[in-house]
Amino acid sequence: SSDNTLILWDTKSGTKRALLEGHTHWVRCCKLSPDGNYALSGGWDGRCIYWETKSGKSIKSMSLENEGVGILACALIPGNPMRALIGTSDGGLYLWNIKANTKIVLDGMHKDWVTSCAVSQNGEVGVTVSADGCCFIWNLETEAVLLQPENQHTGYVSSCCISPDSSLLITTGYDTHAHVASIKHSGQPLSSKLADRMSSIADTKTSKNNNDCNLVATVKTVADPPSSGNHAVDQKQNNQNSSTYWDGTCTLTEFNCIIS
Repeated sequence: SSDNTLILWDTKSGTKRALLEGHTHWVRCCKLSPDGNYALSGGWDGRCIYWETKSGKSIKSMSLENEGVGILACALIPGNPMRALIGTSDGGLYLWNIKANTKIVLDGMHKDWVTSCAVSQNGEVGVTVSADGCCFIWNLETEAVLLQPENQHTGYVSSCCISPDSSLLITTGYDTHAHVASIKHSGQPLSSKLADRMSSIADTKTSKNNNDCNLVATVKTVADPPSSGNHAVDQKQNNQNSSTYWDGTCTLTEFNCIIS
């Protein structure tokens, strides 16, 4: 939240389990570990915090050296040791070894905010998208770009997600489209679905034959989405300008994509 906190919820009862406090500025991203025992968060304070959900306490934290740069995207990479993929407001990308508390800088590819990142369930593949309109698929073992899918969005790419079998990549953007691409076939575009302004993807499922792709997306209506040139100025300091872009509506919507 813009109040610098995270809330841990019990999804079955709908009740609040814990209030996580540790950031000193707007929290911009968070992810749970697959088993739900840990959480990761990043914020405009330039910190990434690794939490234990049972106790609500922070275990490790990592800070950026660049003053004024925020962490806008994060994803946990399963494995031993546990690592994290992190994206920042200056287009930076990092791999954070949580146990050793060391970070590796990935080669600079993005030229603007890294708005979202995702990691495959086997921890081998990562995806990053940006306000620069680009999407990159990474080999997290070699720490190099695996491929760059053909750009299907016109402008700001807001979110990304990888299917459970690691075969499909789904992206959404302010151009009102969700796009599906094949990770195994050089990022070949497979399908798109026209929707409202889509800010993030909550979940994705594929059928056994991978011909049907079901998306559950968080849709927020955008009055006037920020352009690449000025959005950092308006939203970097605080949330008082957020109403300029969001009308406050937020719905979970399902989209069915038939992949040819």
